[in-house]
Amino acid sequence: MQLKTLNPTFQEKLYIDNNIDEIGRCYDPVKWHDNGEKRKYLADQTKDIARKLDQGYQADGKTIRVDPYAYTDLHIMGLHSKQFKKLETYKNINFLPSVAQKNRSQKSKEMLLFLKHNHNCRMWTFTAGQRCALDKLNFQCRWMHRRLTKLNDTDFMKSLGAQFVFRATEFGELAADGENDLSLHPHMHALLHLENYLRPEDWSYLLARIQSFWKAYCQDCGKINNPRELIKYCVKPCDLEGLNNVQLIKLYHANKGLRLWESLQDFRQMRRSIREDKQKVVIRKGIPKLVPNWNGGISSKKSDCSVRWMDNKTTEDIQSEKILGNRSRPMPSIVAWCSPAPVFTPVSEPLFMVHGLDGRDPEEFFGNEKVRRMEQFISVHTKTLTVPKTFKNNNEVKIKHESKQEIYSKNTAFERIREIHADSF
Repeated sequence: MQLKTLNPTFQEKLYIDNNIDEIGRCYDPVKWHDNGEKRKYLADQTKDIARKLDQGYQADGKTIRVDPYAYTDLHIMGLHSKQFKKLETYKNINFLPSVAQKNRSQKSKEMLLFLKHNHNCRMWTFTAGQRCALDKLNFQCRWMHRRLTKLNDTDFMKSLGAQFVFRATEFGELAADGENDLSLHPHMHALLHLENYLRPEDWSYLLARIQSFWKAYCQDCGKINNPRELIKYCVKPCDLEGLNNVQLIKLYHANKGLRLWESLQDFRQMRRSIREDKQKVVIRKGIPKLVPNWNGGISSKKSDCSVRWMDNKTTEDIQSEKILGNRSRPMPSIVAWCSPAPVFTPVSEPLFMVHGLDGRDPEEFFGNEKVRRMEQFISVHTKTLTVPKTFKNNNEVKIKHESKQEIYSKNTAFERIREIHADSF
């Protein structure tokens, strides 16, 4: 069926212009399969931890538990592969591995952009003293957070043009202390930004003043190039595997309300400016790039009447309302178009998130007018392969292990719509 209009909306044009070079990019199938195994392992760890939180434990005749699930009906779908999977949604519990991975992803991109324009940055480690039990964790973390804020406000930091612009709190290596407690070592990794180059004597003076002010152990860790050195998990996922239900639930209550990742000073202003201008950071060939947020409309500085494009009604929506009237069961809708990625196949393709399928057949949604419009606009600009014939042009594999199943081959099943099992990712 032909679409009534061939003119893309402003947001559709934004998405195509900023992602067209990434659509159809081929990746090494062996590495793609290995990354999928890692994602599956992380997802399994998250499921096991969430299960223990949900089960809870008995105390004084009561069941003490934590509900870790966010009951949202979200699916991610591939525009060209016609594949989909239901997303496991959890509450923002910072030590759940999948939640931590999602939260650190965008922060890492924004940090990479900040480091691109601010080269004189160094990483510091701050501790709160000796190891502590769970009942002292919240107090020691808040002490470090307040202390760092006061450090930024000192005269010697301001006079030397030094400021800490980001902090990430970690709990260190966990050790079980009996059946109901844990031993932790809370500490912070912070990013120090220097406005100008400091002479050796000024740098020595700054080191001495910071260490004198902090009292507990702190150390300059050198120049930072990769933000992943700074933005890590608050707890290593492998450390959580051996904890029982009581320890996990007490850990949840011990750090509840803490802001473990916090932007400060210039970095906070940069992030606020990105949000206000309705932009986002994407990585293109390893380089951070600031582009308009195609899901959020144009900047408020340019227009006050911009609307989210997924809220615009199509002719299908209008006809459905006329025929069905008011429905108690909401219609599914596209909540976001995601950057192209090799999620379902080793070929990067446009992805979109759908909310509210509510048991409906996803095959019906691939015929949605908004989806067909995007597919047609992209096909006008480029011819994207759903499954590549060969990877020799972009990814030449020197040694092939024939016994491994991850060697990718063309599969005609990709031409049909099929669900990917959650354990595959």
